[in-house]
Amino acid sequence: MADFAPGFVMQEALDAICLCMQLNGTGIDGMDAPAMDERWRTEFDSRQTDPSRQEKRALSDGTAQAIEGMGPFDNAWAAWKCVFDENLYAIVIRGTVGEVSSILDDVLATSVEANAPLPISMPQGSGKQLPLFVVSSQNADTAAVHLGFIWGTAILLYHETLGILRYLLSLPSGSKVLIAGHSQGAAIATLVHAVLLQATTDASGTMPEALKAKSLRFKSYVFAQPRPGNWQFGQDFAQAAGNRGMALCINNSRDWVPQVPLTMDMPDEVAGNPIDPYLSAKHPILKRLADIVEASARDARSAIGEVAQKAADRAMTYLGQNMPAGTYLLDGTPPNSAAPYLNYVQCGRLYSLAGQVTVEESTDPLWQHHCGNYYKLLMAQGAMFK
Repeated sequence: MADFAPGFVMQEALDAICLCMQLNGTGIDGMDAPAMDERWRTEFDSRQTDPSRQEKRALSDGTAQAIEGMGPFDNAWAAWKCVFDENLYAIVIRGTVGEVSSILDDVLATSVEANAPLPISMPQGSGKQLPLFVVSSQNADTAAVHLGFIWGTAILLYHETLGILRYLLSLPSGSKVLIAGHSQGAAIATLVHAVLLQATTDASGTMPEALKAKSLRFKSYVFAQPRPGNWQFGQDFAQAAGNRGMALCINNSRDWVPQVPLTMDMPDEVAGNPIDPYLSAKHPILKRLADIVEASARDARSAIGEVAQKAADRAMTYLGQNMPAGTYLLDGTPPNSAAPYLNYVQCGRLYSLAGQVTVEESTDPLWQHHCGNYYKLLMAQGAMFK
């Protein structure tokens, strides 16, 4: 039984970006997503187009807008089966829907402890918690992930009728699963990959033992990835997947989206933090100045967290309404798991596409970010990746 080859494989990368375009479109007028029927067969699509089944989002004017997605972040994913390899499947997560203002929501980000249970609000008003392991136990103390992205991950994994977990449990044992995503979908795909690795190799939380017993193999290709977690999370994900060439992050050097969320690096975020003790002993004046800056940083983190938490509150209610009854959840409301870390980093083994200056950038601030441009750059430069 053939397994994934480690590292960059051009055909895998092309399949991944082309499957992303089936969900995200190309973003370029006159450019259609390449047909994939000869290589991949659609198995599942979480997007609902039947008006009677579509979810609706409340608008500020009091009206409601139908969405082809799930929950307050309008998340969506789809699954394919490879035509040439009966053991290969793909899970692809859709990126941000909308214009620049939608993507800027990702900039207002805060973090939560990577392995902290998520609070779930049940319809009857009771509080529950969802254990969700994202990093190994030895790296859990200071690892943190983006609040919005981890809620998107939980919704996509655990939704009772539309969730990824339900689909994975239907796959044959030993299947290979290619995970892909573009933009916000890339960040969530990274977290989905991390959760599944922990569920099948380390602490499983409330993941079913049946998933671990299936011995599924995972490899991810993500494009235009906003940074999904802090430095400590990135280190753990590298140890779990990146070092082995099983998590590949492909970014365009002229795309600004992979540079968000904006980071706020302070000494308290450094592993072991040798900086504050050194300043206290050798440079007390500089230490006092650093304390003032750190206090300001904490205030900024708190303000950002309040904005992000409003979206999280909607997510915990939505997931409570759409979790399988009697499974995965534990009793009780977990303690506040907000983390002070905002030192976000790229996660996975980085491959850099050399962005080309174009006139379209002056009128379209997302030009370099579009899925179609990633495809063009990959076609032109991917042969140089080893």
